[in-house]
Amino acid sequence: MSVAPRAVLALAVVLAVVCGLGGLADAVESEPTEVVRIHGLTTNDIARLRQHHDFWGIDWRAGDAVFGLAPLQRAELRRAGFKLEIDPPRQAELNRWRALDHGRLLVGEPDTVPGFSCYRSVAKTHADLQ
Repeated sequence: MSVAPRAVLALAVVLAVVCGLGGLADAVESEPTEVVRIHGLTTNDIARLRQHHDFWGIDWRAGDAVFGLAPLQRAELRRAGFKLEIDPPRQAELNRWRALDHGRLLVGEPDTVPGFSCYRSVAKTHADLQ
């Protein structure tokens, strides 16, 4: 799986918390999304599903598309005749992400940029230059 979907999810949560949109961060984290593989899709199917669902990528070796879907979305796609199955490795990765204490991660170390402890704060940088 490419890093892009995970990075986008992480960036959305970080921006929501940093910008004071805690409700958005809670909504992202509390979504009952499961990561599923959808088998036997045509290129047109993939294009259509990408417009309406959380697209995670394509596993070209297996011939599957990977999506994050809520229960109602999964039921809707199954009724439409799509073959879905949970993607255990990606689901485990999503569960690990949900289990993290995101608030603690954003606090950071003293004299660093919150959420990015590898960067010194402006005040710390100025103090070090004195």
